[in-house]
Amino acid sequence: MHSPSYNPRWPRKKTYSIVVGVAIASILLIFAYRSPSVSLRGIVSTSSDDPYSPHAKATYTKPTHLSSSKTSAQNPSSSSVFDIPAGLYELIEPHFHSITAQNFTSRTGKVFQLPKAARFTKPLGKQILIMDVESRDISGPGGLLDDSAPKTGDMQGLTLGRLNHYMFAMLHGYDYQLVQLPEDPTLHGTWNKVPAMREAIKHYEYVVFLDGDAIFTHLHLPLEWLLNYWGITNDTTMALAEDPNDPFFLNVKKLNINLNTGFVIAHQTPKSEEFFDAWMTCPDEHRYPGCAMWKLTHTHEQAVVNEYLRYDYPEQLHILPCNEANRYMNSGDCEGEFIGHYWPYKEELPGGVKEVMDQYFWPPLQKGYSHDRDHIIASYSPEAILAPGETYRDDTFLVAATHGSPEILRVLLDVYAAAPEVVERFDRRQLYLLHDACSAANLDIVHLFLDSHNSQDSQLPLETVNLHARDEIGKTPILEAAASLIDLHRDADEAEENEGADWIEWVRDRIARGEQLIHFLLDRGCSATDDIPPAADFGPFLNDTAVDNGQPRGGVLGLAVSRASGRLVQRLIDLGADVHLKHHQFHDVVSLHFLNREFYKHNITTLDTASLFWNFEAVKLLLDHLNHRSKVQISTGPDLVSFPDSTGRFPLHLAAHGPGISECRLPDEEISFRITETFRLLLEHSPTSINLPDDAGSIPLHYVARTHTTCGGSQHAELAIRTLLEYGADTTITDDSGRTVLHIVGYSSLGCDPVGTGLLELLVAHGININHADQRGNTALHVMAENLCHISTARFLLDNGADIRATNAKGETPFHAGARGKLFDRTHRDGTFEKLTIEDRIRAHEETMRILEEAVGRDNATMMMSQPNLEGKTPQKLLEETRDRWRELKQRMRGGGGRGRGRGRGPPPRE
Repeated sequence: MHSPSYNPRWPRKKTYSIVVGVAIASILLIFAYRSPSVSLRGIVSTSSDDPYSPHAKATYTKPTHLSSSKTSAQNPSSSSVFDIPAGLYELIEPHFHSITAQNFTSRTGKVFQLPKAARFTKPLGKQILIMDVESRDISGPGGLLDDSAPKTGDMQGLTLGRLNHYMFAMLHGYDYQLVQLPEDPTLHGTWNKVPAMREAIKHYEYVVFLDGDAIFTHLHLPLEWLLNYWGITNDTTMALAEDPNDPFFLNVKKLNINLNTGFVIAHQTPKSEEFFDAWMTCPDEHRYPGCAMWKLTHTHEQAVVNEYLRYDYPEQLHILPCNEANRYMNSGDCEGEFIGHYWPYKEELPGGVKEVMDQYFWPPLQKGYSHDRDHIIASYSPEAILAPGETYRDDTFLVAATHGSPEILRVLLDVYAAAPEVVERFDRRQLYLLHDACSAANLDIVHLFLDSHNSQDSQLPLETVNLHARDEIGKTPILEAAASLIDLHRDADEAEENEGADWIEWVRDRIARGEQLIHFLLDRGCSATDDIPPAADFGPFLNDTAVDNGQPRGGVLGLAVSRASGRLVQRLIDLGADVHLKHHQFHDVVSLHFLNREFYKHNITTLDTASLFWNFEAVKLLLDHLNHRSKVQISTGPDLVSFPDSTGRFPLHLAAHGPGISECRLPDEEISFRITETFRLLLEHSPTSINLPDDAGSIPLHYVARTHTTCGGSQHAELAIRTLLEYGADTTITDDSGRTVLHIVGYSSLGCDPVGTGLLELLVAHGININHADQRGNTALHVMAENLCHISTARFLLDNGADIRATNAKGETPFHAGARGKLFDRTHRDGTFEKLTIEDRIRAHEETMRILEEAVGRDNATMMMSQPNLEGKTPQKLLEETRDRWRELKQRMRGGGGRGRGRGRGPPPRE
């Protein structure tokens, strides 16, 4: 899913040279494809006339045990279902790790220690099944069963991932099966893993499922050691990894970081059948009303775990750290040490598979490496320079066009012009270098292309200088330039990587370059009325089933209005840009999708975007334009201020949300006026919009509380809330979960910056009911007590009459909530984060419980700490469980935990 300005060709800032490792990885895969001793066995299928449903059962049979020419490393006396190519085995065998070893050093240099004595001391062999599940054809070009033995570069990314699974099972003597199930149009394909695992767990002690984009990062590390390390017990029915510790991945209603089903360890226990039945039948809604929405809605079967199962089966579900069993780029605490899951960046998967193999190939190669490395480097041929990258993002020309200098690009173009026979061989690719340069607002490169095009001896690549050409998703160069004003985060690491750079100055310069480029393109004849065609026009590229209502995915004005000056906005309007153009978005450029259940949004207007980015100059121009046309009796259509998008959001909702986390880094004095002036313009035009709800029942005041309170250390929240209250925002209105603005502030302030006393007093002065309970029975004190960042807020609520004995739907008082305490790492305004230690968490925990105790007195506190909830757990029991969980986490952090500062916060910021 991509925003209208998404560019699938965008390069990583790191430029890759051509290395021998690619060829080495090819050798490995040739083993898997061509060795006569290797075959893909154990493929399980359902009957083609038995369509998959949540109740369908796979025709499941364990694979036949065959004799082996090479036995497994862990159990050399046993026969293996797999035949291991001798060359491959000999490369990896010296690295095999003992099941009972107390320590393991990862390829990143981190040391991991078993927390206690090893439970598993012998290989489990055929008691373990490594499982892949697929409903698509795997026999086509680059697929798993492609008999043509394709080259590595021609293989599908998921093919490489599954070969990694197959190889892992082959090396350690586990069973491997690929389960094929037919597609069901009423269910998303990821549901197939559930019935497949349910049937397999009847035959195996452990079933390990991985998505095709998840890989084992250490092929020599046996699963038994990981089971020991992760503390898998007899009672563990399933183990799943957490998503990154970031608000983006937070289940706001449950105040838990979501779990990810891309890597699953299922264990045969007495609860297995019940657990999988609850999972499979959830869409029937017999047990879980409302679950049918997850049949096709993102995140599908994973949402069932996060919304229902983890709370109904807490003792059977084992949570694995994100840093060890998941992966997310730009996140310092989710590096995928043992399982690398490439779900947000699938194009990185081939490189990940290569990195896994590098640790086995490089040591023996190093022994025979020639001392004449200068000669090797200098011998690159035109083929090496002109060959396409493994992905377009890695293409040499693309990197040069977006982030290079004219001098570097001239060198590449000289090679291009001097080797026509090589160019002819690579003509299968299309280059849109002008598009790429525009998407990075690289003015110097744009000038180079256009100036070179006018030269008689120009030999620029195809489509490089066509000002009106559309790329594979329908964008023209001017649309790329307009989109560059939104997507600053794409190349913001230019400033991040330069230690002396002033990030704020970089932002200003980046916006100025983008605007200058748009003016330049307009001067050269580009059209102000260009728009990105509907997704249906480019269906083969966009592989989701979004319904776009035939609306375009953005226009020049609709994109540029995010940060363009009034002068540019006026010029675009004068040149005929449609102020009323409504477009469709796959995904908001900021994290708005978590506020409601509709992932794809339609009816987005230019006023929506200008309001979202607090571009008050553009908002004023648009409103003045509409008012003028109305006065001269020119039909303007519906009033854009009162026109909602497909999720019921009005421009004021979007202005209340704001552009996202990256804007937090700007000084308060710079954006305070932008916020208040945008609110003023919209509310003076439409005063009644102040308390209009969206489809989820949220009013603009709720949006402010959700987003501005994540802006650690700034005054955004108080300023924005105060402004809306002055215009009549009603603090007694609740969202569809029954939450007041006070609840939402508590759930959303995850950067560990306390809520200011001034803001709390402001809400009380405007009639907020401190003791209002939401639909789950939680009062604001429940929320603040559980979020250990809010110690001062909990004290304020108690001082102002909060009911400390209030019980929620689970029979829990604020003492229970405080005992469960959660404390997230501290995020700073400059984009860095501060990892909190276990000692930090314990201190905050003790302080919160002390405040609650003081509110009722020691004797009453002792009684309330012994009061069981509906599950029979007392606050004292919950407190002990919380501390035990933290101590276990501390043991696992020995390899690199503790306090620190660094870049990376999970998802790339959405501007």
